[in-house]
Amino acid sequence: MSDRTLPVRTPAPHPPSADPRRWWALVVLSLAQLMVILDITVVNVALPSIGTDLQLDRAWLTWVVTAYTLCFGGLLLLGGRLADTLGRRRTFLTGLGLFTAASLASGLASDATVLVAARAGQGVGAALLSPAALAIITTTFQGPERNRALGIWAAIAGAGAAVGVLAGGMLVEYASWRWVFLINLPIGVAVAAAVPALIGAGRSAHRIRRLDLPGALTGTLATSGLLLATYFLASLYLQRLHGLTALDTRLVFLPAALATIAGSHLAASAVSRLGPRPVAAVGLVLAAAGTLLLSRLPAEASVLVDLLPGLLPATAGLGAGFVVATTTAMAHVDYDQAGVTSGLLSTGHELGASLGVAVVSTIATASITSDPVAGRPPVGGFDRAFLACALLAAVAAVAAGWLLPPGRPPASNRPSSPTDQRPTRHHLDHFSRRRPPADDAHRRPSSRQRIGLFATCATGEEQP
Repeated sequence: MSDRTLPVRTPAPHPPSADPRRWWALVVLSLAQLMVILDITVVNVALPSIGTDLQLDRAWLTWVVTAYTLCFGGLLLLGGRLADTLGRRRTFLTGLGLFTAASLASGLASDATVLVAARAGQGVGAALLSPAALAIITTTFQGPERNRALGIWAAIAGAGAAVGVLAGGMLVEYASWRWVFLINLPIGVAVAAAVPALIGAGRSAHRIRRLDLPGALTGTLATSGLLLATYFLASLYLQRLHGLTALDTRLVFLPAALATIAGSHLAASAVSRLGPRPVAAVGLVLAAAGTLLLSRLPAEASVLVDLLPGLLPATAGLGAGFVVATTTAMAHVDYDQAGVTSGLLSTGHELGASLGVAVVSTIATASITSDPVAGRPPVGGFDRAFLACALLAAVAAVAAGWLLPPGRPPASNRPSSPTDQRPTRHHLDHFSRRRPPADDAHRRPSSRQRIGLFATCATGEEQP
């Protein structure tokens, strides 16, 4: 028998394959985010019924809305930081549990104090849930897949306002205002049950160290403000000048919601091929053109002929702009800071929406505050507000070429998995560097060498 030892060849390790459950994880996270977004708008529809049932004056009704938005917007950065330090899944589940419990308390509230306190609890839960969910998506998907996933996320944020108004009107008219809150219970329980099986508790070891936030935050402020302002103005225009009921107005918004989803989907695919600059410019130019058409609305306008030809391109373009802002911010973020960056982006979304509605309300005050009983409100205030939106969208389209990074977002050939706990590429590179050189291929590794190889693969640190 020959004493010659056979050569020892260390096979090149294969990178872990993508887990198909990542798409189901996206569905679950998007459903939770839709629940948060809907709760901002559905309550506005239910306010008259809430005030009548609980005998609330205008001040208490204002706090029903403000308690939620203050806690939500004010604690988003803290929620993002907690997601980075305590774990994204843990923070998400904590926020989801708090939001669901507070929704139950809101639905069962018997007086103003309990309702406002429960609404504040909803806001705190949403502030934990939302940035953690976006951070999970960012660290789960890579390359073009991440752009598609963020496109779905942005479409939910953009279309959720219109869908929420419609859902709130239907729940109030056919059920009760309490179901505006109680509808969150089965959704929250279903999401909480699915998360442990779809999303791992581990943290990704991949790192991308460049951060491009100025353009992304500016885009988020602009697109969020313009989108909510457009919905706000169109809603008041239909109700005050044309006498449409709240439910009829919500039905008009359905095509706008579909246009927002379509624009977000197309932008998610285009960003991967063309980069953020041209996609943002095209989307904002569409928004400027659409709102410019809306600024020429007559007092006696037809929904099909006068309103929708301007509303549809405006909402589609703003949906595309929101996708660009989200992908730009999250494509270059350090994964250990994905949570706080998500919180910062969500804060920009809330701030932009609030500023947009406040600005257009001031410009359109003549049309909003006039007494419809005394006669038809003047259309000039709406026209000036839509014109201001068009000018802002045009300025944002020009600024996109300067603020947004050039080129396409970084791509990766290996999407990570929400449950992936296997060695990362960093570990694999160390493993390959420790393989024996070619001229030593016929020498059997010593026991110490084998221990070193195993320790390197397990820890990612070179052993002495």
